[in-house]
Amino acid sequence: MFQLKETARRQHEQNMAWLASLGRDHAQRANSINAIFEQRRITLTGIALFSLDLKGRVVYSSTSQIGTAHVSFVITRSLAGFDNREREYMRIVELLNSAAEGREPWYHAMRIALIMGDGKGIRSEYKTVASTRFGGDYDQAINVAYGTVDQAVNHIQQHITALDQNPNLHPAYRAIVDEAKQKITPDGGGGGWLKPSGVNGTVFASASPYALTIGSFQDGPLLTYSGDGSMVMIAPPSRAAI
Repeated sequence: MFQLKETARRQHEQNMAWLASLGRDHAQRANSINAIFEQRRITLTGIALFSLDLKGRVVYSSTSQIGTAHVSFVITRSLAGFDNREREYMRIVELLNSAAEGREPWYHAMRIALIMGDGKGIRSEYKTVASTRFGGDYDQAINVAYGTVDQAVNHIQQHITALDQNPNLHPAYRAIVDEAKQKITPDGGGGGWLKPSGVNGTVFASASPYALTIGSFQDGPLLTYSGDGSMVMIAPPSRAAI
């Protein structure tokens, strides 16, 4: 048993504290988010809170006692454990959450879904208010609310498309949308072909003067790697001397 209003308050305070830790405004927060996702060293945490109303529809961060299920839990996951696709969509969601000043529950829900990562996240014991829709099966209620990573990716992709069609989109959102269009493919993938203009937002951004040349872009610039991790290159057989 838990108090919906108290839990909603704690969820909001945590989100606001997270944004405040990133910077005083969206511009500062965006720089911090990009740096965090490049370094991949932190553990992300979120407080999930949702209800299923009398028609079975999911309502995020609701404080209404009316419904068939009310569930809350804490989810954590190391950013280092995200694959490339998950990490890129998570970065997009964090930027959107920042642009919205933490006021959009749906962004927080997508954040929870990606941290859950189809069971890769560490979930606390859930707290509940009586459920009747699934006969007390709260795991099924959680699946309805947050779904799979593939579903989250699809929802985010559709949201980016919808934002892109808004001719009066706020500049903060426009910057996120335009960058997302370059880095994610229509089928929900995490990248597409890398362009020289997008290098600074990837692991190939310059990190030291000691760089390994990997290849070159079609229009000439070299692609290099100077990070602190290991790299494996896969290429077809060649007779070239190495």
